[in-house]
Amino acid sequence: MIEFAQVRDVPGAVNPPNAGHEYRVVVAVGEGGDPPRGFLKAGRLYNLLETHGALGGHHIVAVVYGSAVPSVIADNSACARAAIDQLNAAGITVAVCSQAVVDQGFRPKDIVAGVRLDVSAVTTLATLQVEGYALIV
Repeated sequence: MIEFAQVRDVPGAVNPPNAGHEYRVVVAVGEGGDPPRGFLKAGRLYNLLETHGALGGHHIVAVVYGSAVPSVIADNSACARAAIDQLNAAGITVAVCSQAVVDQGFRPKDIVAGVRLDVSAVTTLATLQVEGYALIV
């Protein structure tokens, strides 16, 4: 269970995750926060899949760009770093747009451990959708 992304059992709620599905999801993390809201979405998705017995074969990727980039830079946010650690421990890939990193004046070596440096968010988001991933914004 990812601690920062709690889920609740809501009586009468419909459309729970299906244990028979293989979930392939890419979460666009373009807005900052501590941690960014997109990290919360990825974590909640994982927790919902776990709660409903649907974790088998899940593939979740969180792609960071825009104002969320500083959250993956060393020394910027202990809260975001803890979130990244929890996401990685759950098997969630966290990737960052190299174009946004450089555009915002950071260097690739400034990125915290556990974050993959991708050529661009645009190409990662497009490629994963072509490969069958559902996009969550």
